[in-house]
Amino acid sequence: NEIDYRAFVFAYHHRVSRFEEAFTIIRQLLDGKKVSFNGTYYAIENCELLPVLDPPKVPLMVGSTGPRMLEITLPHVKAWNAWFTSFGNTPGGLRKILSDVQVICDRLYVDYDALSKSVAVLVQAPGGMGRNAGDVSSQIPSPLVGSRDQLVESLVKFYALGIDEVQLVLDPITIDSIAWCGEIIRQLP
Repeated sequence: NEIDYRAFVFAYHHRVSRFEEAFTIIRQLLDGKKVSFNGTYYAIENCELLPVLDPPKVPLMVGSTGPRMLEITLPHVKAWNAWFTSFGNTPGGLRKILSDVQVICDRLYVDYDALSKSVAVLVQAPGGMGRNAGDVSSQIPSPLVGSRDQLVESLVKFYALGIDEVQLVLDPITIDSIAWCGEIIRQLP
């Protein structure tokens, strides 16, 4: 989000185009290649990553729902992730995003079923008061709430959509909420 860019004094404009160039360079370096590149934002000559990785291929994950970013990354990644704000923190919202990802995969001849899929889901633990994740400019969707049994039932709906891993974003993040969450995790099928 823009707050992160400002904190590190990174340019915020043209960020997808900047990422596309950087991603082109980085994925080739991670594949063990010597890279020369002259783009709009980056230029390097005979760059290589040492020591050489063994095996050279590092599995990459993309965390985006934007069509352009997915078109850039899906042919080169093994995994995909979405943050709860991008799908409204609901299985219904996620179903739409997954459909969009599958359409792009099909168009690019990427095996959608082989793509590992994960999502971050906001869960309100006892004592939760709301989170803004550092970005106060956007609306945070409602967290999952309820008894342990209700939360297990809600989380299972994400897995039923073909999600391989659900990451729980707790509100609040305390020792007690982590212990409380452990009881939910133990109940998952």
